[in-house]
Amino acid sequence: MQINLYLATLKVKDCKGISTITAYDKKQAQEIASIYWEDYKKYGGEIEVSQISGITCECNVSTSLKVICGNTLEEILNMQEVEAKEIYQIGDYTFDTIRQTLIHKDGEVEGLTTKENDLLLMLVAVPNKLIDRDLILEKIWGESSYYTSRSMDVYITKMRKHFSKDERIEIINVHGKGFKFIIPGM
Repeated sequence: MQINLYLATLKVKDCKGISTITAYDKKQAQEIASIYWEDYKKYGGEIEVSQISGITCECNVSTSLKVICGNTLEEILNMQEVEAKEIYQIGDYTFDTIRQTLIHKDGEVEGLTTKENDLLLMLVAVPNKLIDRDLILEKIWGESSYYTSRSMDVYITKMRKHFSKDERIEIINVHGKGFKFIIPGM
């Protein structure tokens, strides 16, 4: 039997979370997403499901029908509670979101591009927690494709270089899921 790949999006107020689901059809993908995000209705959430075209596989095992990866309802609700600040202290660095700069304690100032600034803002909003790769791609690049994914990997490498003077700070790649921005004391 043929299994398709679907992208489910949960919108709760101004926040959005996504998950990737394998299912036989769109209705079943919707049901799997509803189970995955169990209590989404009490927060006024809405789920939209769309097929990721061109990706199918032949399979006869019903256990392969599932959420492959995605944001939990709790993660989506926590994104909503994050209040954006203008200045963040990140280890030995000060991140100024308005001036788009990263200032090391020794006084060195590094300018950030708009995408670097947006990426760092998403990472610092959920320190030491997993942030979904597809969510970053959707929010910053506006789409999740092979090419935007490679572009994001380049920006992650740039972020690691920006923080190279403070060995306590790490951006960890969680294969197939996303990134963790490890900041001591946060």
